[in-house]
Amino acid sequence: EEEEEDAADAVRRGTAGLEVAAHAWEELSPISQLSYELMRAVAERAEEGARRHLAATSVAWRAVVLSVGFDVLSVESEEEVDVMTGMLRDGLRLSNTHLTVRVIDTGQKLDLVRNDNFIRSLKGIRGIDLSLMRERVSNEAIAALAGVQSINLWWHSNLSDETVQALAGVKDINLGCCSRLTDNAIRCLAGVQKIDLCECPLISDEAIKVLAVAGVRTINISRCLRLSDEAVYALARGGVQNIDVSYCEQFSDRAIQSLARVRSINLMCCEQLSDATLTALNGVRHIDISFCSQFSTRAVHSLAGIEWLCCSPDHASEVSYIRSCGTTVVYEMD
Repeated sequence: EEEEEDAADAVRRGTAGLEVAAHAWEELSPISQLSYELMRAVAERAEEGARRHLAATSVAWRAVVLSVGFDVLSVESEEEVDVMTGMLRDGLRLSNTHLTVRVIDTGQKLDLVRNDNFIRSLKGIRGIDLSLMRERVSNEAIAALAGVQSINLWWHSNLSDETVQALAGVKDINLGCCSRLTDNAIRCLAGVQKIDLCECPLISDEAIKVLAVAGVRTINISRCLRLSDEAVYALARGGVQNIDVSYCEQFSDRAIQSLARVRSINLMCCEQLSDATLTALNGVRHIDISFCSQFSTRAVHSLAGIEWLCCSPDHASEVSYIRSCGTTVVYEMD
């Protein structure tokens, strides 16, 4: 009770007593609804620097600070998973509609049931990043997040078609390296605006055509070796704006040239492409030609004036001229 009074006094004094409040609640577990309301009142009055200090105190304070405006929550241990699950169950509202919850796997053997309970408690949050969890979350728990608008499931190699189908309606999804997924999963994502399918070896042209017709705007099909020119043509017709076709040596010059109206394109390691294709893309704003040593100086110079160019050191001799034309140039070293 004395700790509660200290915290209430801190609220009344404004931000002057923030550290008093923070330490007062460190000893309160589980956190009562009254404590949560007082914590929120402190966080609402705090300046940004003070909020960051509070957020570093504990996962409980981090969650409360998030509820009044921060964007990213990291949960890094079994204890933090338990605290967050309890707070969400007891009424914590993460009100920022663009919140991303980033659950970190630190190498500890986190309990699958504990993780699943936590993930299920996140239902209703707009954006969730589970890319660092990999095999530590079940398909059933992920499927329970139906209605999420943005989700990162990169390298969840056990992710099933049925789970992805449950996420139909998502607008932004990263399925990179989800090697079990087939066309059955991708077809259900018609209407998605941004999708990463990097290294999804079972995806075919037919699934990409469904996404293209529905108006996908950003897509990564790097290393999707089953895809043919037909997939590229479909995306071009559909008005795709940003595309990654790196490491896709199966695509022809003609197919890539059909993407001349995109905003950005990644051609890394597409060594089959000719100078004519690079020249045809000189209206694209952002281009990555790293490890495409086949392009001549003349072809690379044709890109002078674009906004941004990424290349590898084998094009270093051409860079000074391109920079003089106002293009931002960065190097890909690995």
